[in-house]
Amino acid sequence: MRDDIAEIISTLPQSSRQALTATAASCVALLDQHVPAAENILELSAASVRLIDGPLNSVFALTEERLLFAAPLPQAISWRLGDISSLLFTPDGTLNYFQIKAPGSEYSFGLDAATGSAFSSAVTLAVAVARLRGPERVVSFT
Repeated sequence: MRDDIAEIISTLPQSSRQALTATAASCVALLDQHVPAAENILELSAASVRLIDGPLNSVFALTEERLLFAAPLPQAISWRLGDISSLLFTPDGTLNYFQIKAPGSEYSFGLDAATGSAFSSAVTLAVAVARLRGPERVVSFT
């Protein structure tokens, strides 16, 4: 497993670690194997394609350039941070509501209650920084 993914998982609450290493393990493996090594993964959150009572069998990843979503089958969606036009995060008990809008797309997901708020805040900041830096710049928080 990539060092960045392993380090992030090790810092998460137990319930989130369990979701990412068990029910969403194939999605984490998809990221691990196919995200370019030069693109650092900054944050992870377990997710669900279903908004109500969905299993946390998917994963969101925030990189320096993109927001990534991987789900079983496998399926993947990628948004360049500067292209995201709107984010909506609504805490809702055990599964938070997370909506992403970009030109030509609008998606809604369930987001891990244990990490959803912090993940949403990190994505919101990354999108704002990407817009300020312009389309040719990479976001870096280090």
